[in-house]
Amino acid sequence: METSKTLDGIQKPDERNLCWGSLATGEPVTIEGRYAEIASIHLNTTAPEQVRSYFVTIQNVWVYAWVPYDFYACDGSKAAVSAQGPGKSKY
Repeated sequence: METSKTLDGIQKPDERNLCWGSLATGEPVTIEGRYAEIASIHLNTTAPEQVRSYFVTIQNVWVYAWVPYDFYACDGSKAAVSAQGPGKSKY
């Protein structure tokens, strides 16, 4: 069961994030590496502004999930919804 973070623990990574490593190097995943990976993903500028804005929200939640691991589940749902956005706004 998920629990609330204490004030002291609010900036510490969720221990489940520390179990991951890079497939390329075997090095542990860090918040800096996670941020760089996520920041490198961009939508085409022809995507509707609303879709691009929603995508940035997904990226932010993915970075924030470094602290509360359960944010990944929320972000997966947001990503599924965003995949439907371009079709809905186009037609």
